[in-house]
Amino acid sequence: MLEKIEKSIFLTKPIIGIVGRYEKNYIKVNESVKDAVIKCGGIPILIIPTQIKYDRELSNEEKKDLINQILLCDGIISPGGSNEYPYDKFICEYCKENYIPMLGICLGMQIMASYKNLETTKNNHCFQNLKYAHKIFINKDTILKYILGNETYVNSRHKCKIKDVKNYIISAISDDGVIEAIEDDNSIGVQWHPEDMIEYDIKQKNLIKYFINICKK
Repeated sequence: MLEKIEKSIFLTKPIIGIVGRYEKNYIKVNESVKDAVIKCGGIPILIIPTQIKYDRELSNEEKKDLINQILLCDGIISPGGSNEYPYDKFICEYCKENYIPMLGICLGMQIMASYKNLETTKNNHCFQNLKYAHKIFINKDTILKYILGNETYVNSRHKCKIKDVKNYIISAISDDGVIEAIEDDNSIGVQWHPEDMIEYDIKQKNLIKYFINICKK
């Protein structure tokens, strides 16, 4: 039956790879991230780490296997989580060097900013279950300003922050100076969780829609 279906219908939405987070013998993806991709026009698939032991550097074979997964996708989401591993940094580096669109969320943004071994430090922006935790201020001449405007309120539940950025520009900060967003021509990293806000904040839904749309190109 499938042979009779027009192939073009399978090409109408971009494939968005969501990096799996390793936690306590499970590879996890939050339902809210998966649902946000679907609601904003993409097809989610899970990027599974190719390592047997996650705390060591990837072998060349493991890198090739991971690249083969990445190349199935039109864009990559590096989501929030508790721990980062060498495969996380490799994915960010590969996407950056090969111009593959990426959306980094919370820990994902920190990994994007620090894959060249920049530092993260402790931070107290962890406010669980708040629709809006604080305001952020968005820099002029940025993609994020085009999407969100000059300023907006965001949720927040991160316990670390990045100190500096080398490979992206800083596009937003909080009122106490925490870097809240980074970007380049086709990738955005945000310190908050827009996937949890799309049902009550159109700006955050537009952010994810923007990312899905650039993955179509």
